[in-house]
Amino acid sequence: MIIDLEKTGRGKNTQKFNLKILIICILAALAPAGFVLASVTDGTIDASNKYAWSENAGWIDFAPANGGVRVTDSGLSGYAFGENIGWINLGSITNDGNGNLTGYAWSENAGWIDFAPPAAGVIINSAGQFTGRAYGENIGWLNFDSDYKVQTDWRPRSARPECNNALDDDSDGKIDYPADPGCSSLDDNSEVDNPGAVVPFFLSVVSSAPVEKIQEIAAELPEKIEEIKNNTVELIKPLVETPVKEIKKTVDKIAGTFKSEAKKIAEPFKSDAKKIARENKQAEEIKKAVPPQAPEVLKGGWPLIPEGPVNNFALTPLTKDLSLLLNKFPELEKAFVDLGVNKIDDLAKLEGVKLILPGLTEALGLNGSTTANGGIVLSGGIPLNSLPPAAKEKIPTDIVFAKSAGQLIDFKMELTVAKTGETQSKINVTSGRSFSLLVKPESQAKSVKGLIIFKDKAARLDAAETLAGALRDLAIKPALAETETRLVLAEFNYNDDDHDGIWTADVQAPAAIGNYEIITKIDYADDKIKAKEIKLITVVDPEGYIYRKSGENETRLSGAVVSIFWQNPQTNNFELWPAGQYQQANPQTTDITGRYSFLVPPGEYYLKVELDGYAPYQGEKFTVKEGNSVHANIELKTEFLNWNIIDWKIIFMLALAALVAYNFYRDRKRNKN
Repeated sequence: MIIDLEKTGRGKNTQKFNLKILIICILAALAPAGFVLASVTDGTIDASNKYAWSENAGWIDFAPANGGVRVTDSGLSGYAFGENIGWINLGSITNDGNGNLTGYAWSENAGWIDFAPPAAGVIINSAGQFTGRAYGENIGWLNFDSDYKVQTDWRPRSARPECNNALDDDSDGKIDYPADPGCSSLDDNSEVDNPGAVVPFFLSVVSSAPVEKIQEIAAELPEKIEEIKNNTVELIKPLVETPVKEIKKTVDKIAGTFKSEAKKIAEPFKSDAKKIARENKQAEEIKKAVPPQAPEVLKGGWPLIPEGPVNNFALTPLTKDLSLLLNKFPELEKAFVDLGVNKIDDLAKLEGVKLILPGLTEALGLNGSTTANGGIVLSGGIPLNSLPPAAKEKIPTDIVFAKSAGQLIDFKMELTVAKTGETQSKINVTSGRSFSLLVKPESQAKSVKGLIIFKDKAARLDAAETLAGALRDLAIKPALAETETRLVLAEFNYNDDDHDGIWTADVQAPAAIGNYEIITKIDYADDKIKAKEIKLITVVDPEGYIYRKSGENETRLSGAVVSIFWQNPQTNNFELWPAGQYQQANPQTTDITGRYSFLVPPGEYYLKVELDGYAPYQGEKFTVKEGNSVHANIELKTEFLNWNIIDWKIIFMLALAALVAYNFYRDRKRNKN
C-alpha cells in the first residue's frame, strides 16, 4: 500500500518516500520474534509470588496446583487454598477495573471473607501486586503485605496504554485497538486519530522508536535506495509478465466453482418449492371435497363425547405458577425433567412421589457449617442477618421459608402437586415451639400479614389436648375480610426493619397437635399489583414423652433425664449434642407430663434416658436428613421390684392372703394337739 502523507509532489520524491516505507516494512518484518507481552487484561498469579498470610489460618496459596485465581477488569475467579481451612472460592469478588476489590470470598471451613471491610480493603496496584487486608469473622485479618507477595500480570486500566485500558480516551465513541482507528497496537498510548493518513500496524514499531534511531536509519537510506529499487523491480517483473490468458483461465476456474456451488445451494430450495406447490394443490382438493356446512353430528347438538376431557387435552402446558416455582428451584426443575413431567397430563406421574423444597441456606447454594467453641463443627442454616448482600439478592421471591432455633436450623418443605397443577407446601413443627418465617416479595411491599388457621385435628390427638384447649391458649383475633369464614387462631405481622426487602415474623406453634394453615398476605406498594396470598400447611406434632406401662395403661414419668448424643464428623465419635448453640437444653428433665423434644440439624444421633428405679435406656442410632424435631415416645422398665408400682389393691390382696394362710396354720396346729 502507498501512503501519501504530503499530498504534493510526484516523481522522484514520491518514489523515494515509497522506498522508505518499504524499508520500514522490511525492518519490521525482520525484527526479533518470540517476545510476548504479559496478559494485562486477563491475568494469572505468579507461581513465585502467590502467598497471603493469616495469623489464624496460616499461608493462603493463590496459585495452587489444582486451582488458581484469574484476574480480569470485572473481578476474580477460581480458588485459593489454605492448608488449615481448605479451598476458598473467590468468584464473588468484583474489580472496578482499577484494582479496587470488593465482595466476599467463601470457605466451607472458614465462612465469609470480606475483601473491603471498614478501614481496610484489598487493592491490586499498578505493578500487579495485591496490597492491603481482607477480614473473615472466623480467621481474622488476611494480610497481603507480608514478606511474601501475591503478584499478577493483570494491570489496572490507569496503568495500561490508552489503546488497552477499556476507556474512550479521545471521545470518538471507539475504544482500544483495533476498534479505534487511532490505535496501531495494544501498546499504543494514544487513541487520537491521524487525519492525514491511515497508519498500518507495522508503523507502530517506528512510532515508538527513539528519534536518534530514526535519524540513523534515515542517514543510511540514500546509499541503499538504488539497491533496493533494483531489487524491487526484479521482484515485480514476473508478476507483470504473467500472460493474460493464464489469469483468464484462473478466473474461469473460480467462476465455474461458484456456479457449481450455487447449483448445489439452489437444489434444496427448488425441491421445497415443488413440495409447497404439491401441498397447496392437495389443500385445494380437500377444500373442494369438504362441505362448507358441518354435518349435524359435528355441530355440538349431539353430546356423545364429554366436553371436559376433550378441552383438557394432553397438550395443555404446566400452569404459570408451577412454571415460576420450577424456575426458582433448579433442582426441582431437574427432577421434573428426569421424571418426564412437562405438561398437565404428566402430573399424574408425581402421585406418591415425595418432593422436597430445600431450606433457605441450601436454596442459596451455601454451606451452613460453622465452628463452635471447642472446635465442634455444627451443620445447619445461616441466620438471615449473617447473609451477605449478594446472597440476599438471590433469595427466591414469593416463597415462605421457615427457620427455628435462632434461625440456625432450616425447615425443608414437602411439596405436593395436584393433577390440576396446584401446589401445596408443608412443614412439621413441634407443639408450642417458636419458629421464624421469612419472605421476599417480588415487588416492593407496603405490608405483609400472616394468619394461623385451624384445618383439622390429627388422628393421634390426646384427649387432654383438645381443640378447646388450643383456643384458650391462643387469643382468637379478627381475620382479614376475605377469610372471615375460616377458623382463625392468630393474626401476626411481618416486619422489614432494615429495609432490605426481606420480611420476617416470629411465630409460636399451636399447643394442640393437628393440621394448620399459615397464610401470608402481601400488599404491594404499587396499587396496580394485586395482593398475593401464600399458603403453607403446618403439621403440629406433639412432644415426645417418657412413660411406663401398667397393663394396658401408660403412666407418664417425671424426673427422667433425657439426653441426645450427636456424631461429630471431625472425630467420628458420639458426643453430647451442643444444644446451647441452638438455644435449647441438653439434657432435659421431664415434668409430670413426661414431655421432652429436641430440634436438631442433619446428622447421626441416639437418645439416652436415665431415671432412678428404672433400667437406663439407650436407643438405636438414627439419621436426621433435614431439620426435624426428635420426639419419640420412650418406655422405661423397672430395674428391680419397685414399691412405687404396687398400688393399694395389690397390697390389700397380699395382706388378706397372708392372714388366711396364718389362720390355716393355727387350725392345723390345734388339731394336732
